[in-house]
Amino acid sequence: MLLTIRLIHIFSAGVLVGSVIFNYFLLRPALRLIPPAHAVVIAQRVGTLFTYTGWSALVLLFLSGLTRLYLTGDLGILISRELFIHGHGRSLALMILSWLTAVVSSSIMTFTLRPRLMSKLLVGSNPTLADVEKRRTTQMESSVWLDRLQLLNVITSILAMIAGASIIHVQATPPVCPGLSSLEKEIRRPGNGHRRLQGLLGENTSDDTRRIGSGENEQRRSLCVKTL
Repeated sequence: MLLTIRLIHIFSAGVLVGSVIFNYFLLRPALRLIPPAHAVVIAQRVGTLFTYTGWSALVLLFLSGLTRLYLTGDLGILISRELFIHGHGRSLALMILSWLTAVVSSSIMTFTLRPRLMSKLLVGSNPTLADVEKRRTTQMESSVWLDRLQLLNVITSILAMIAGASIIHVQATPPVCPGLSSLEKEIRRPGNGHRRLQGLLGENTSDDTRRIGSGENEQRRSLCVKTL
């Protein structure tokens, strides 16, 4: 189950990052090389496809990410200081911030800027030259803001991808800390939450655990905790 959720999360992230990079670095420059009438039609068709793809990826990222935290027992980290203290938590915070930024920018592009770009003057309204010029100015301003938000999505998506890769690297290569008891090493394996770690260690009273609380072993234990 956890592996399936992880694959869905990685696939959704790949689709989102690939979409924003293709849209900004390939599609946007290509549209400027063709006649405006053709560019508008292509942008409308492709933009609709990217809208559905992007929002689907964002929803899947939210659901799969929340499910992963629940299954691994780390859901409580979202409302604790560990979100900003440990490296794992800071990477997760960066991914959440990037997701929120993508949701806000995508909402602006989908419900505000894109309708302005696709709007047409009604033939029956007898538009004047001032109306045509006003519409043209509005569309140019919307196009500029659309480019800015697309660039913001590129930056935040890449940062989120780097943060996610760092979490996967830490989970794939868990640190082996000298001086830890076998119980602590088992609890620190990927899939065991920080709160369960603290709870179990607080209840453990074995001699091996007592030896960890003194001298050099205590320093090593503190260093290991900071790397989580």
